[in-house]
Amino acid sequence: MNSDVSEGHKTLYADVRIICATNRNLLHEVKAGNFREDLYYRIACITISIPNLNERSEDIPLLIYALFNRINQIRKTKVCLTDEALTWLKNYAFPGNIRELRNILHSAAASCQNKHINLEQLQCVMSPDAFSLSSQQLLTSGMSLVNNEKIEPKEQQSLADIEQQQIALLLKQFSGNRKQVASQLGISVRTLYRKLNKYAIT
Repeated sequence: MNSDVSEGHKTLYADVRIICATNRNLLHEVKAGNFREDLYYRIACITISIPNLNERSEDIPLLIYALFNRINQIRKTKVCLTDEALTWLKNYAFPGNIRELRNILHSAAASCQNKHINLEQLQCVMSPDAFSLSSQQLLTSGMSLVNNEKIEPKEQQSLADIEQQQIALLLKQFSGNRKQVASQLGISVRTLYRKLNKYAIT
């Protein structure tokens, strides 16, 4: 797309390409009156449709490999999935698409006690009761979450208390780097800041 901008008596030219991403059909949105028609025809040049994750299960192993490379680099670990867990993920519907896959792997890696995440561990972090179950596991085992430091279980300790301690330990490990802490937790930086404000962590 070429555009020109007048600055005084001189015309400046710019050769740019705009890449847009959306999870909606913009042409349908235009017809429904939810998206500007003139804007649509300015950006709708080459359209690449990427199927949902559940429509391209053959990509899942490669995505898992790439995501675990990043997770292991951050955590300084070497965790991976068992064949059974990988097969199960390949047949999972993934309503949350790739973001859900990323969050599942982050949660599984955080609760893994060895190098291999089996199907039971995977389904544990994916179940509706995953957070309360993980909390109980932390309370009873004093899981090592960051380096060699442990969150020591206390009587009637809540999940919020454990989360607060985990965030504090991660901030210490990554020297206050919010982006690395958010990546480690599998959340956005904005969500991390909300949690920092919630727990008054500085």
